[in-house]
Amino acid sequence: MSKKEVKAIKSEIKARKEKVAKQKEKIAKLKKTLVKKLEKKAASKSDSKGAVEKAAKSNKASQSSDVDSAVKSDQVAQSPATDSTEQSPDVTPKSAAKKTTKSKPKKRSTTKKAETKKDTDPS
Repeated sequence: MSKKEVKAIKSEIKARKEKVAKQKEKIAKLKKTLVKKLEKKAASKSDSKGAVEKAAKSNKASQSSDVDSAVKSDQVAQSPATDSTEQSPDVTPKSAAKKTTKSKPKKRSTTKKAETKKDTDPS
């Protein structure tokens, strides 16, 4: 191998390492934003759940004689919270997968093809 080839290989390795480092930085940044979004969703869900529980408690106090309605209000308060928590894990991997699967198309060099065609043509 000549010195030029060695230099070319080293520079290619260096470029790949830089590219990987940039990708790792992007991934870290995306993870941070995803965590922030999930924390905001969790906070908003807990706030809404607390409001529903308070409403359920006030319903119990006002309708203490009617036990069935109090049980129904508890079930209503619990059912949206369980549905929303079951849906959130499904949403997260899909959005993360969409972000990570996007990649730039590889550029193909047309000069190599042109040179090989010239070499094989008898004219």
